[in-house]
Amino acid sequence: MVQGKNKQAWGDTPAGRIITLLSLSVNGFFKVTKDVLPLEGNDSIFYSIAVPVLLAFPIAAASVAMIVDAGYTWSSDLHVLLTPGIGFLVVFRCTSAFNRFWEARGHISKAIKGCRTLSVIVITQYHRHANKSGDDIPKAVDDVRRYLIVYFHTMINQLRETEVRQPNIEDFITKQEMDLLLRRRTGQAITALKWIGARLAYLESLGYLSPLQLHETNESITLLIESFNGLTKIKSTPIPFPIRQLCSLLTVIYVYSAPLALATAFRGFTEYWNIMGRTVGGSVLLALAFFGINQTAVELEDPLGNDANDLPLDRMGQALIEELNGLFSEPIPILKVVAPNEEKAA
Repeated sequence: MVQGKNKQAWGDTPAGRIITLLSLSVNGFFKVTKDVLPLEGNDSIFYSIAVPVLLAFPIAAASVAMIVDAGYTWSSDLHVLLTPGIGFLVVFRCTSAFNRFWEARGHISKAIKGCRTLSVIVITQYHRHANKSGDDIPKAVDDVRRYLIVYFHTMINQLRETEVRQPNIEDFITKQEMDLLLRRRTGQAITALKWIGARLAYLESLGYLSPLQLHETNESITLLIESFNGLTKIKSTPIPFPIRQLCSLLTVIYVYSAPLALATAFRGFTEYWNIMGRTVGGSVLLALAFFGINQTAVELEDPLGNDANDLPLDRMGQALIEELNGLFSEPIPILKVVAPNEEKAA
């Protein structure tokens, strides 16, 4: 006799619901604090703004002493009028920086897409002619793989303003090819694309690629060129200095003069430490908000560097190497035709 049908599941009991609720609450708390608390080392924005925020403490204390003890006053009307304008300017800078970051990520994705598409076309045609190829055909196909890797990593090195002689380049090219790359001071990625086009034209001349397929590979090369152009545009065109200067200057002036207005507003309270606590707390919150937004914009304005919050170009490049090596080395499954009688027997 099965008795499990009549038993109530543990999660449906009152005690089970309470335990489930507590578990979800604890997990949710840790998920929130993981993003809020500065637990990620250099990735955290709090490490970048720690000194300016801590500086708000003595400034707030000095403002309370000036307003309460010395009897000075400071009208809050000026800060009320400045808050929307400065807030809009800082948020505008942060939004522009995020758009640059996401645009750069889109160009990287377009480059990876072009490498994948071109690789699939070339390797499938090579397997289709596998029994007819000579010694030069596998070499030409493998050159396409190598040159795609060279394209991606020379582009990364140029964006980071590093020299061409890097392990991610030297491991995939010959000495002669390295000498050809060194002839150009910039744009080595375009040279790699020229090499890819030459190999594709060679494969087309031997009949391994049809004219239509060669046209499809040209579309992929166009994607790679557009990605290179877009990324170099972002790298060579920073946010104008007057905008960056104005945002940073107005943020400093606004945050460090706000304690005067806060202390004047809280002067109506009778207890001195009550005024001090409210002024210091409000000043620190303002410093966290404005310095945090402004510093976030600073972190995102150049997404193509080596900082902790920049795009992980090295990891993307390594993933592309592994993917292309897999595409060009893995065999194609053998096509097995099943006879009608075998299909019925199965």
